Amino acid sequence: VEPVLSRSMPPALAASISDERTSRALSTLTAGLLKELRNDQLVHEAVTSFANDALGNETLKQLTLEVLIMGANSVMEEPRVRAAWMDVIKSAVKDALNDEEFMCAIRTTVKDSLQDSSMYGAAAQGVVGALNPFKRS
Repeated sequence: VEPVLSRSMPPALAASISDERTSRALSTLTAGLLKELRNDQLVHEAVTSFANDALGNETLKQLTLEVLIMGANSVMEEPRVRAAWMDVIKSAVKDALNDEEFMCAIRTTVKDSLQDSSMYGAAAQGVVGALNPFKRS
């Protein structure tokens, strides 16, 4: 029975949540469940203990990182999620470029970097190279 379930369950689950109403209902249910779990002290302590133990286990840390990367890559294939993230990134960059404190920090960092003669030389070479109309690509 197990091979049949393992082959048929993921497509069946994907089909069941692909409907927008079902997807919204599942999202609402998940949000409610997560809210309840956040407020449960025993769950909080168990997750905290697991996380602390996991930080010391290199194999588990690597596995967790791989799962998170696979999940993030999978989610980013969804056009709505990708569009939402792009909106967030664009907004963050726009805010950063209009933030005087951030821009001052960038200018200071660039200025400090260019005081190093090798960094200045590399930057100048890059600018000249970028402006060279006869450069081979």
